[in-house]
Amino acid sequence: MEDLTKHNGFWKVSSQYLRSFSLFHGLDDHGFDLIINCTRGIYYPPEKIVVQVGDPGSYMFLIYRGTCNVEIDQVGKHIVVRQLKDGDFFGEGALYGEKRDARIRTKTQSHLIVLSAMKIDELFSNNPDLKGNFYANLAFEERKRVRRGNEIIADLTRRLRADPQ
Repeated sequence: MEDLTKHNGFWKVSSQYLRSFSLFHGLDDHGFDLIINCTRGIYYPPEKIVVQVGDPGSYMFLIYRGTCNVEIDQVGKHIVVRQLKDGDFFGEGALYGEKRDARIRTKTQSHLIVLSAMKIDELFSNNPDLKGNFYANLAFEERKRVRRGNEIIADLTRRLRADPQ
């Protein structure tokens, strides 16, 4: 793999790949060097549960390569509410100390970049500009998610009104 190299059972993540994630836009080389120390890469086979509902959040995940399903339980069934792909992320609630509110299961072979919430918190406490940049980017991405969700709800509402059966 061109962007990840084997390192102590995990993958050492290169800053070159992290640059493609919108969460890191605006960082300089020094910022990437600092962030890289808070990451590691890990491989998951298909159909592997990465996080479970109610688990404590210790890590945020970036999808380097692969597809993951976001699942919730409804009436005893696992319902896929969203599919994540290369370049997406999940588990950002870990940065705020939140427990997991959905199950994430790999659909395909997946290479994930793991951000340690504890290491990021320590890094940001000493680098307020880096923290501001990261959280501004995260807020922007969250707004895009909300807009997409609103569009889906609006589309479903239109469909239901057009055909109430």
